[in-house]
Amino acid sequence: MVFKQRFLHIGVVVISALVLSSPVRAETTTQLAAPTTNCRVADTKQINGAYRFSDGAVVSIRPSEPNGQRRITHFESGKSHKLFPASEVRFQSGSDLDSETPVAFLYQFNLGKDGLAESLTIEATGTGKRIAKKIKLAEELVTFKSGDTELFGKLTLPSKNKGSFKTAIFVHGSDKVASVDQEWLPHLFAANGIATFVFDKRGSGCSKGEYVQHFDVLSNDVTAAVTWLKTKPQVKKDSIGLVGFSQGGWVAPLAALKEPSIKFAAIGYGLTMSMADEDRLPLRATSLDPYRLSVRSVAVRVVPLC
Repeated sequence: MVFKQRFLHIGVVVISALVLSSPVRAETTTQLAAPTTNCRVADTKQINGAYRFSDGAVVSIRPSEPNGQRRITHFESGKSHKLFPASEVRFQSGSDLDSETPVAFLYQFNLGKDGLAESLTIEATGTGKRIAKKIKLAEELVTFKSGDTELFGKLTLPSKNKGSFKTAIFVHGSDKVASVDQEWLPHLFAANGIATFVFDKRGSGCSKGEYVQHFDVLSNDVTAAVTWLKTKPQVKKDSIGLVGFSQGGWVAPLAALKEPSIKFAAIGYGLTMSMADEDRLPLRATSLDPYRLSVRSVAVRVVPLC
């Protein structure tokens, strides 16, 4: 079977990154870990989600660690910061990926009459305050079967959720991450009119089964997700594709070979070389480089099996 190249093109608004000139007022932080509900991170005030500024820029708020600590990702600049809580609705962060100090940003989630987050105010040095309104994305939590294994997933639809949509399935990397809660891709895609389906990799998050690195098994899980999506009226049956990063860059094309209804595969990091060549990379700078070893330099010991 010949695999045809199919690509996903997504337009994302890019604006200048925030420029810092002096530190903002810091608050005393408290170590708040969002409580877990069985296999999921609780979000009682519905803070997690996508927010849009008046200029169209979108940010994602989501837990990025098992203890529920949140992270903000700015899609217009690609910058991301870990959020350190000062209260249930106030947070702060430094200017880099994971630091809290020196404090560069203050965050305030504004609640509606129902007690749920409806907007986000960000205060940054030199730029004043910016307010982003929460994007109302429709989400459906589901379970589906891959063989005898029950997997847990989430379908996220754009805010204008009438009709049917092109849909991208997120294909996991090798990490044991609960993607349903921690993946930012649904916020980026749904904010740009594309539905997204993510599911917890088998043996992780709320999915059952054994955690494996077996590409054939993992690609079967992806095709099972396609089968489930084709039952949904909100999904265009002829516009389902895959987005795979790292290990997902190998698994996604394999799934596409198995399932003809997959119309595109967007790959990040995978397929630049064979799996065998990638496994050899750590050895290239050592005396164990398989391309430099000679027969005389290898000592072989034969051990009887009985």
